Amino acid sequence: MKTKKPTIDSIKDKFQAYERYYGQLHEDQRLMDEYYELTFDPEVPPEYPVRMPDTARNWVDAGVRNYTLDNPRTKFYLRNNSDAARNQVALLETFGNFFLKSYIQAIKEAAKKLLLRGEVFIETSMDDTYFGKDSEERLYHFPLKLNVLDPINTYCSPAHDGLVPKDIIRSFKITVAEARASCEENNWIWKTDKPDDALVTWFSYKDPKWCCFMIDDEPILPGEVKPNIYGFVNVVHIGSGFGQSSFEGKPEYLYRSIIWSKADMLKQEARYLSQIDAILVRYAWARYKAILGRANTEILKQVYPDGQVPTDPSKWLIDVEGELKTEILRGEEPPMGLFNQLAMIRDYSSPPQVLSGMRPSGVYSGQHQETLISSAKPIYKDPFKNLEDGLAVNVGMGLRILEKTYNYPVQLKNLSDPDSRGYITLKPKDINGHYDCDVELLAEPPEATDARKYLGANLRKGGSISEMTELREYHNMSEKEVLDEMAQKYAEKGLNSI
Repeated sequence: MKTKKPTIDSIKDKFQAYERYYGQLHEDQRLMDEYYELTFDPEVPPEYPVRMPDTARNWVDAGVRNYTLDNPRTKFYLRNNSDAARNQVALLETFGNFFLKSYIQAIKEAAKKLLLRGEVFIETSMDDTYFGKDSEERLYHFPLKLNVLDPINTYCSPAHDGLVPKDIIRSFKITVAEARASCEENNWIWKTDKPDDALVTWFSYKDPKWCCFMIDDEPILPGEVKPNIYGFVNVVHIGSGFGQSSFEGKPEYLYRSIIWSKADMLKQEARYLSQIDAILVRYAWARYKAILGRANTEILKQVYPDGQVPTDPSKWLIDVEGELKTEILRGEEPPMGLFNQLAMIRDYSSPPQVLSGMRPSGVYSGQHQETLISSAKPIYKDPFKNLEDGLAVNVGMGLRILEKTYNYPVQLKNLSDPDSRGYITLKPKDINGHYDCDVELLAEPPEATDARKYLGANLRKGGSISEMTELREYHNMSEKEVLDEMAQKYAEKGLNSI
């Protein structure tokens, strides 16, 4: 069915509808951002200092820190049992591993956004800097980029095709310098007299057929709305799994931050710390009171010329009979029950201590600590499994862009062999519409990996699986690694038989 070309006005109307739909969700996300940045209001009276614990940050950072996000692996599946299919899968897995490992920082940022915002958008786009260059220069330029979009500035259609929204709108502030650089890079026409550090509003719209870009409501593409060169929405929308679908269709129920359920405890923890600090200050650092026997302060100036009662314990406090009297005012010692209450609140508000690099009391062996880490990690299992599923879609998008839009061969670093300095060429015809794959972040402790390998070895010894399945499924080897390993074994067997 032919899609009607949208107008600028219809796009703006859709943006207003999405703003209303996601309004409460974005408000909740901004509140969670305040907890993460330690700027939330713990409701401490303004005359007292506020003491903020980093508990909210630990909920997000501990998950990213304890999961293995530095070694993503892609797995493609054979379309048929042939050498051509195996070679294709080996090549596509080399592509997927190279693509994802080129954007480890983006993956970690996406993991943080997913935990903090309750959702994340990951965009696969094409860098066409070398699009019109000669073939050799273009060959060594990897044209794909992985971008993490902040959900607070992103408005997608509530309707999705799997993890891909039907359309997506972004609106946020950027500097004039950033806007000008983007326009120059893409040959867009936009002029302004504003200084480089001034802020302007960037606006973009994309659906499978059409796209448009505006700066301060001024379209920057010729014809205002242009065809989408990709032919699909190149953004993946991933939910954290901490929420639930609302019977009223409210997105704020579905996309929940990991911090959301702890918000009241986090506020109470900050308030208790502030209260304990205020009590300790009055108890540890005494205040001094001067009582004057007459209406002027001359006697105070004579006894204490600088106008300050000394706080140094080695200095004398002086009383002048009938004229001046000094007193020490000391606060009450904090009751032990206050510290016990704080400990109880921290138990409710904090992530497991082992995820923060702390050894819990009563834990002395490394094995015991590893066991506790393993039992604590399931807190993050659902969001990171969802992240794996989303990254698999991003890899498929990258292949589709290379095959249908970029349509030129690219060079890939052979990451299957860490010692290899060779490159492999991926041609559009090698892809042949094979976009679907799985991604693993390998988020497991070393002992779990060893147990899995041991299980695979036993299954093969018992005749249940082949050597190729053992290496592939239980040793996390790519198709190319498996083929190389088996070829090396056969070569060694041949040499030993001579």
